Amino acid sequence: MAVTQLAAPPAPPTPATKKSPTAAPLALVLRKVGTLLITLFFASLIVFFSRFVLPGDPARFLLRGRSPKPEALAEITKQFGLDKPPIEQYFTWIGGILHGDWGRSLT
Repeated sequence: MAVTQLAAPPAPPTPATKKSPTAAPLALVLRKVGTLLITLFFASLIVFFSRFVLPGDPARFLLRGRSPKPEALAEITKQFGLDKPPIEQYFTWIGGILHGDWGRSLT
């Protein structure tokens, strides 16, 4: 009977760089926060710009009259910034939210 010699098992690989034990959870948290911010950004775009797709005028809604005076409509439009371009209205709205000003309700 022939005796065969077995080779020694290979040594376990040694990591080239030592990672801290908190690196993986920190990366996960950062990825989740990044995903949250992107989701909030797109949700804010959808909510804000849906106002321009829906029928009706916010100034007319505030006055609730069948035939509001043009001067009153112009005043409300200027007061709420509805006379500005939509993109400028969006950035004004987001800037207010970031500063803690949630705006005035149309109701």
